[in-house]
Amino acid sequence: MNTERATPTDELTGLPLPLVPVQNPERPDWHHHFHPRRSPLLEDLGGQAVRNVRVQRVDYGRHHYDYHLTYSGPPLPTTEDEQFATVIMAATGYIPPRAIGFKQGRPRITNLHEDLRDRLRKSGDIKIYSQGVVNEFIRQYVLAQNISAINVNELTIDEFLNTSNTERQRVLGHTLLGLITDKATEEIDEIYYQAYRSRLVLPGLPNNVQRFTKTMLGNRRMRDNLVGQLHQRLLAA
Repeated sequence: MNTERATPTDELTGLPLPLVPVQNPERPDWHHHFHPRRSPLLEDLGGQAVRNVRVQRVDYGRHHYDYHLTYSGPPLPTTEDEQFATVIMAATGYIPPRAIGFKQGRPRITNLHEDLRDRLRKSGDIKIYSQGVVNEFIRQYVLAQNISAINVNELTIDEFLNTSNTERQRVLGHTLLGLITDKATEEIDEIYYQAYRSRLVLPGLPNNVQRFTKTMLGNRRMRDNLVGQLHQRLLAA
């Protein structure tokens, strides 16, 4: 492995560039875009989410010989905020305009034609490896947001914590959950928008990062559970 050469990354998102698809790949396996696997930066929940949020099905020789004998890995996010931004943008299925190709074992950065980008989007050759790990990190990150940083009346929080009306408490809780999700995604709002506008994410996604992140929190039952966790956290505080 070349320990001096970092994997090239996308200018907009910072995600590692994918590998150019090979026609008729032999013994294909899954290439984790974020590595090395034993890096301390990939050990905690956020690191595990980064590790598992993006894999690519590639030709065995291209993966283990061409790529891994050339690159030591991409720069890894070092803070929870960076991990969150990385995980969210990778989870959109973002396919950058450029990719890593090889000619006679030598790497070259090449433009991805629209047909290849479309193939990568629709084939499942790039996917989330562990949805559960990714979603759990997103939920924990959102819940950890500082409630005092959102624009909400103190009386609303007090009513959420103390009302005996369970339906009213649920409605207020979902409102607060939405507001802290909005806060959590502020720093990546513009990046998501540019990627969405350029049609570089999976088709059919919401047009803003706040709504996309809310879909990653889980179904209604899971979000109700998060409201309960938020209630307990605020009571303890």
